[in-house]
Amino acid sequence: MRHIRHVRQRISRPRLVPRLDNGPNIAHKLVQGLKTNSTNACAICGNIGQESAFNPAAVGSGGDYGLCQWVGPRKARLFSFAKRLGLPSTSEDAQIQFLIWELHNTHSHALRALLQPGTLAQKTVRFCNTFEVPSPRYANYSRRIQYANSCFAAYKRKYG
Repeated sequence: MRHIRHVRQRISRPRLVPRLDNGPNIAHKLVQGLKTNSTNACAICGNIGQESAFNPAAVGSGGDYGLCQWVGPRKARLFSFAKRLGLPSTSEDAQIQFLIWELHNTHSHALRALLQPGTLAQKTVRFCNTFEVPSPRYANYSRRIQYANSCFAAYKRKYG
């Protein structure tokens, strides 16, 4: 008897390219949109870097979506928000505006935590714990802080 081995064809989607150079631009939009300083904006960007490598088209293995890897009802709200703006859900501008909306509305506690005194590293971790709220297994604070520091240095070079 011949044994036939079934080979499952692996279908892979195109690998999304990290947009690491985009961090300072996103930080600048956050400075303007939140009327905050570059430290606070770069603390947010440290988290965005870890979540999506600054790629608004990033899709995680669990269906997490966009810059902040939104899931569930938050992801559905992002899609509705972008549609109301007349922008695709992959639009960086739509996602940044949605992030700002969340920080002024459903996640105002995260903005209050971010605005408390502290270092860039402290603010990055605080934002992670109040806005992203990852499983401790995936928090990876050191990478978030590394992204925040890189973004801050690049922001200062570009915007002063």
